[in-house]
Amino acid sequence: MNNDITKLLDLKDSDIKVLHIKDSASTRTVVIEKELSAHFCPACGCRMYSKGIYKRHVNHPILQDGFRLILEIHQRRWQCSNPNCKDIETDHFSFVDKRQRNTNVSDYLIVQAFRDHMASAAGIAKRFSVSDTHAITTFSRYVDMPRRQLPAILCIDEVLLKNIRPIKKIHV
Repeated sequence: MNNDITKLLDLKDSDIKVLHIKDSASTRTVVIEKELSAHFCPACGCRMYSKGIYKRHVNHPILQDGFRLILEIHQRRWQCSNPNCKDIETDHFSFVDKRQRNTNVSDYLIVQAFRDHMASAAGIAKRFSVSDTHAITTFSRYVDMPRRQLPAILCIDEVLLKNIRPIKKIHV
């Protein structure tokens, strides 16, 4: 089952272990962690020890057809045993960046969703469980659409002023 779920989710890390899968009415939560192995400090080369596990909940928008998939990632914090170094590292997962709540594939899917010119930023944001500001910022990060410069002369032919009250003159 472990290999099947990692192939289905397209998780490139080879040392990921699926702990269990929780299903509810509209969400599926897959709990994963890295295989336990010896860690050595990148700064001084001493052995690192685990400071414990903390949980991250990450949205993975691949299976979102009325169904929400959440990856619950159990990450270990590692601290160097050298008293002069005390460097702290965390487990790294290639499919999600540090301090991110969405997997890396969601940026690509958000940009692809903006191809539909009838879709709004709020609709796209709701579909991928992000804010509309995040959807627009993601689109702007990957797509460069510079605005055209205004011409040297701008001519306006007609102006329709409807429902505008005239300004009252004040006599002083």
